[in-house]
Formats: sequence, structure tokens, C-alpha cells
Amino acid sequence: MDDRLAAIASVARLAITFVAASLLVSCAVIKLNHDGTNSIEHSGGAETGEELAGRACAKARALRAEVVSTVKKDGNAPQGKERYVTTFRCIY
Repeated sequence: MDDRLAAIASVARLAITFVAASLLVSCAVIKLNHDGTNSIEHSGGAETGEELAGRACAKARALRAEVVSTVKKDGNAPQGKERYVTTFRCIY
């Protein structure tokens, strides 16, 4: 019984670690700005920013997202490690 419990605990620990690592790698942060816009920091380019803005506005039950701009956060970041900031507003 103890061996079986240890095996289940090991698998559960592995699953929790995998989920936590997935969340950390693919996370994006949405910031509410004072001027009625929102900003989201993400990896990927303008297309990814538009998709994330659309998903955020859909969760807020808006009709659509209007992307104001997408800029690279750090121009000196190595290839594949770039972060972008997309500024958008939700249209209700």
C-alpha cells in the first residue's frame, strides 16, 4: 500500500510541476492603463498580440479588441527571447 501511495504521489508531483512550468512559460500580463487602454506583455509578434487582446476582450464580454500598437520591449534582446507590449482597448 505504501509503495502504491508513493507512486501516486510521485506522479501527482510531476503533474503539478508540469502545469506550473507551462503557466510560467506561456504567461502574459495585462495592465489596465489610466487612459482607457490596456497593455499586454507577451512573446511573439503583432499577430500574437492581436490574438491575446481579442481573447482578453472576449473574457470581458466586449464585442472586439482594437489594437493601438505593438512594440518590442527590448530591442537588444537575443533572437527568440523578445518580449512585446501590445496596447489595445475593448470595444463594447
